[in-house]
Formats: sequence, C-alpha cells, structure tokens
Amino acid sequence: MTVGCQSEPGLRTKLALMHPSRDINRDSCLKYAATILSRTIAASLQALPPQRFEKTWKELAEYLASEFEFP
Repeated sequence: MTVGCQSEPGLRTKLALMHPSRDINRDSCLKYAATILSRTIAASLQALPPQRFEKTWKELAEYLASEFEFP
C-alpha cells in the first residue's frame, strides 16, 4: 500500500518491504507488495465463515463486472 500510494517511499520503507532482498527498484517493490497484499487477502477470505465468504466473493464478482464501480 505504501509503495502504491506514495509518490516515492523512503529507503527504509523499501528495505523493510523487500527484506531480505536488496532489489528496491519501483517495479520490484510494486510486484512484491501486490503479492503480499493478495496473499493476505486470500488468507483472510479463507478464515471467513462459508456464508460470509460466498457473499464477499459475489460482491467482488459484481464489482469486477461493473467496470470497477462499487455495488
């Protein structure tokens, strides 16, 4: 989120995000941040009760089908 929402995050932020890697170019940081975020979201969804998971999944599908307008 920090890498995607700030124009230029600091070196400490980049190094913390990419640890233990020292590859801190913007594309690498964005790719790694997206991976971490997607895995965190997937784990959170798996922890939901089945009915809530289905509702969330349906809302996401509707959002994606609506050209990114909130349902």
